[in-house]
Amino acid sequence: MAALTASALLLAVVHPSRVSRSHVEHPRSVCRRCRRPARQHCVCAELPPAPIAVQTRVLILQHPRESRKAMCSVPLIPLCLREAEVVQAPMPFEAGSCFTAEGLEPLQRSIREGYEPLLLFPGEGAVPLDAAAGWPQPRASSKQSSATRRSRERRRKLLVLIDGTWSQARAMMRHSPSLAAACTLVMFERPAQPIIAAVRREPERHCVSTLEACARALRLVEPTSAAEEAAAAMERGLRALVGRQLAAAEADRRPRYWRRAEQPTAETAAGAAAGPTPGVGGGGCRQGGASCDTEPRRSPGDESRSARFAEGWTDGGWTEVSIRTGAPVGGSSPRSAAAALSRGDSVLLLPGVGAPAECEAVVRACAASLHGGQSLVRLPSIAAAQLASSSELAFEWEPAADAPLTALPAEADELCARILRRALFAVDQALAPVSVSQFGTARVSALLDAGELEFAEREPAVNVYSEGGAFHPHCDQQGLTVLVPLSAGHGGGGTGFWAREEATGRGGGEEAADGEEEGWEEEEEEVMRRAAEPATAVLRPARGTALLFSGDVLHAGLPVQRGSRVVLVASFSGVRFWPDERHRPVGAPTYSVLQAVSEGDG
Repeated sequence: MAALTASALLLAVVHPSRVSRSHVEHPRSVCRRCRRPARQHCVCAELPPAPIAVQTRVLILQHPRESRKAMCSVPLIPLCLREAEVVQAPMPFEAGSCFTAEGLEPLQRSIREGYEPLLLFPGEGAVPLDAAAGWPQPRASSKQSSATRRSRERRRKLLVLIDGTWSQARAMMRHSPSLAAACTLVMFERPAQPIIAAVRREPERHCVSTLEACARALRLVEPTSAAEEAAAAMERGLRALVGRQLAAAEADRRPRYWRRAEQPTAETAAGAAAGPTPGVGGGGCRQGGASCDTEPRRSPGDESRSARFAEGWTDGGWTEVSIRTGAPVGGSSPRSAAAALSRGDSVLLLPGVGAPAECEAVVRACAASLHGGQSLVRLPSIAAAQLASSSELAFEWEPAADAPLTALPAEADELCARILRRALFAVDQALAPVSVSQFGTARVSALLDAGELEFAEREPAVNVYSEGGAFHPHCDQQGLTVLVPLSAGHGGGGTGFWAREEATGRGGGEEAADGEEEGWEEEEEEVMRRAAEPATAVLRPARGTALLFSGDVLHAGLPVQRGSRVVLVASFSGVRFWPDERHRPVGAPTYSVLQAVSEGDG
């Protein structure tokens, strides 16, 4: 196979069919009003030409991550309501100071103007908003006269809504006690049929999006024709948003989780239901038809791929570091190291994947990216930037949809692609059990070559930190993360890791106490609680050394104290393989079906 350029190689990583899509060559334009992709997803035709004036004000307190989500409904609310305002919560949360009643100027202004604040949240003592017709009468003393109660009923209302997942909303409320004290808690008692459920799974059938909650509450607290018109406009816009998303998904449907020729048949599905093939997928490093105990099969393209991927690499060994102690693990074998990485207990170090001259060249090429007092700049590869600009889901992550993407300079892009290829080749040669446990094959470099690795949004990328720059604690939620420090001579920085808790470990996919499925994400408050403690391991390896760890590991880029720090970042998963059921996407074939239809990855 002819050698690919770095940009073409990384572009093919996400999926080969995307390389030829026309909108990769022509980045999407975004509607200036609704902030949706203009060609397919603009919903302005379904919205009123101007925001509608109603008696009720709306204040939306938004978690910072919500604004980045492609299906966020909140931007449509101010387009339908004249007096609607969105305020983002500060990060990180601090006890008692997420939102303070005194510091929340829109709330104080409305109270001064005579509005009664109603906080929509199903907390203790919340008054059912839909229990009876008319205005709710929360916290009314028995000593109040009927005239006083009628006066309260005539007061205009301020609806305060929390925008975030249920775990995020609970964290925001817990860290905002003065806000809850200043408002009357209200809730919905009767279930509803959510519009958003067509494209997003909710924890309970009655859960609705923030826009739907706003429309429903507006109808209840203000039974006027203007309020009904505004509520109907919001719901009409959301239905249009959902409909366009479904239409785009149907038009772009392609075999994502397995090859078309390998789709499960009735026979293979029946075989899978009878149980896994004996000796395959039995745990440890023997998974997905590949075993680290046997010599992997060779294909005709292996030699040419090895020559390209191994260019400039010399075997410098590897080191396993315990996340719990921060110390090297003695007596480690490739198999035990792979098992520890898969559990989220260890980080593996591979020295020498980036030559000093290559690292220095990337640092010089990216030096001009920091400007205007920025402490962190992320430069995606050229291919990743093109895909992010064209993808309908691109603006779920920073920067915002209308923000220009600055890609890596061409010379740095080529060097970073070479370093990443070399890192994966080193994994194949020295740590094949890692490839087996995380991707179901003995050679992860073959997956890269075949376009069967899917990277996190806007990755591979180079992060450039200036003095004070840091990256907040998070989990990458991918099969494997590769970090390669490229700079030297800076002070501070490094990557901090937090050990998983002995009692519970990581609860991905488990049912929370209140019945909400946590799925991939660790609860927001749990991350914040763990990150409040010092990192259990801090690694600052030499430049050119690859750090490997699994997507369940909580980690952070620590503040740079002096100079600048440059790091190559790549988080990715296999298109057709998931290490366990917690990571299997909804609608993807089960692992047992994959075993039945696969003859083993070569």
